[in-house]
Order: sequence, then C-alpha cells, then structure tokens
Amino acid sequence: MLQLERQKLILEYLKQNRKATTNELSEMLGVSTTTIRTDLNQMDKEKLLTKTHGGALYHDNSADNKELTGKAYFFHERALENKKEKEAIAACASFWMPAPLPIHLA
Repeated sequence: MLQLERQKLILEYLKQNRKATTNELSEMLGVSTTTIRTDLNQMDKEKLLTKTHGGALYHDNSADNKELTGKAYFFHERALENKKEKEAIAACASFWMPAPLPIHLA
C-alpha cells in the first residue's frame, strides 16, 4: 500500500472515530507501528491531525473546537467514557467513606 493511500485511510478512520491508537491503525492497515508513527508525524506537521502519545486525534477545524488543544479535547472525550461505571464506583466508595468527603473520578 502506498503512503498516500495509507494516510487517506488514516484520515477517514479518524474522521469517523475522532481518535485512534498506533496499534489500532497498524492492525487495520497491516503495517508496522513504526510505519504508522512515521505517517502520523508527517500528517501532524501538515496539520491534518493532532498526534498524541500512542496515537492521534482528528484535527477538527470547526468553530466549536478551534480553541481546544488536542490534549484538552482528548481529556473531554475521555471524561465522558464509562460514565455509568464511574458512577457505580463512586456509589460503592461513598458507602465506605465518612459523610462529607468528596470523591473525584477522572
């Protein structure tokens, strides 16, 4: 597969999923993680995506997300993941904690 074809597929995947790890992309495209990292570095320099530790984020140029850095956007996405599980953990923990102590789950 040519580099240009691979990068096009990476962008399409990121557009649909908003984020991806190097391992996900490597398995999906049948190439090494080193090849994926090389592609992500080049695409990050061209501002086609935002490279993160271990993966990449879709570079969203919409007005809603222009002020967000990749790191802030990634945290926002992650904070919403597993919400029910986090609430269940908090409920269990609150049973064992004395009354006014706050519990923070990130």
